Amino acid sequence: MVGQELAIPAEPSAVDVGPATIPPAGSSEPEAQAASPASTQSQGSQQAQPEPARQASQGVAHSVWDRLAQCESNGNWSTNTGNGFYGGLQFHPGTWAAHGGHAYAPNAHLATRGQQIAVAERLLAAQGWDAWPACSARLGLR
Repeated sequence: MVGQELAIPAEPSAVDVGPATIPPAGSSEPEAQAASPASTQSQGSQQAQPEPARQASQGVAHSVWDRLAQCESNGNWSTNTGNGFYGGLQFHPGTWAAHGGHAYAPNAHLATRGQQIAVAERLLAAQGWDAWPACSARLGLR
């Protein structure tokens, strides 16, 4: 309406909605759910940050790995584009070897989806989602 006055606060208020979770593909749950404030804070005002090993021990649904592979390699588990990274989750050869990949194949693109996920679980336990910086951020995993 003409002549209506709006009150604009001097400082914007911050709303903490907590970390988002990604439900499995095909789930009827909303895309992201806010964690309760009690679950995201420890004593005092510090936020609790799960350790990478604890994140992995909770288990990651295969659908999350599929979504990560979709982001990393368009879902092509046998990709070898010549960029120095291989397979659906784009393993560097040194990372693949260091986390037990050679038990399955000399390079990730030669391993099955399940074998790549097994190595990814070990990598997740060691480094957390930062091992896949761009796509894990895009998917809200970290």
